[in-house]
Amino acid sequence: MRYRFRSADADIALTGGRFFIGRARECQLVLDDPLVSRRHAVVFTDGDGSRLEDLGSRNGTLVNGERIEGSVELADGDRVTIGAHSFLLAVGEDERQRKATLGQGFPSGAYERPPATMRPPSPVVDEVTRSVSIFGMLVATCERALARGDLKEAESAAANLAVSLRAELLRGRDLDPHVMNELVGFCLDLAGQTGSVRWIDRVFEIYGAAQEVIDAETIDRIHLVVIAQGFSVGQSIEGYLTRLQPRDGSLDEDEERRIHRVVELAG
Repeated sequence: MRYRFRSADADIALTGGRFFIGRARECQLVLDDPLVSRRHAVVFTDGDGSRLEDLGSRNGTLVNGERIEGSVELADGDRVTIGAHSFLLAVGEDERQRKATLGQGFPSGAYERPPATMRPPSPVVDEVTRSVSIFGMLVATCERALARGDLKEAESAAANLAVSLRAELLRGRDLDPHVMNELVGFCLDLAGQTGSVRWIDRVFEIYGAAQEVIDAETIDRIHLVVIAQGFSVGQSIEGYLTRLQPRDGSLDEDEERRIHRVVELAG
């Protein structure tokens, strides 16, 4: 039985036995993505079937939008998501079927072929360009998931986006304000739809990492969600204000007013 992973621009044969996926160059499938662990997951294939196992990765492995624990059996057509990358499992396809279905439902550029088995290494892409590409894919994934009401996939994409964006901010890198605004919007939408305060906490974490005073429109939206859901956000606000302390002497009058409105949320 033949097993393959398909994406928009790749068709990867899963070799028999163990097929490792991760950032490490010794993996059979190399994903150059900060959301992916060095050895993230492994696929076991034999004549009886295929099985996917997460190797204790930080950001987890999804099968059909569900985060797996340990190992799971894979079936034809299952979608495997690792970091910002999605692949469809194809079992026993012939060449005509493969060409007819290659890339259906996948964004282009989601996969870097492993240099040892597929082709020579791709040209080196600088980290900033790669990060922008990853942010764009995660924003698009979250938008699509929210549009179709798939809250689990939206939460997964938003969480990965938040982790990646916060890491970039803590490295002192300047980011596109559009990405930050999109993420904040996703967090507020998810807070209202899931009833989970952790998405409000994410908003304060993001602005704290950026050491930015929250804009008036976002404060209004936070107020509405916090009041509607009855959230307690005092601890998150305290952490946010701590991150703003280095800016205490440089805040203007308008920023001081906005901070006062944020403090009001603590009750």
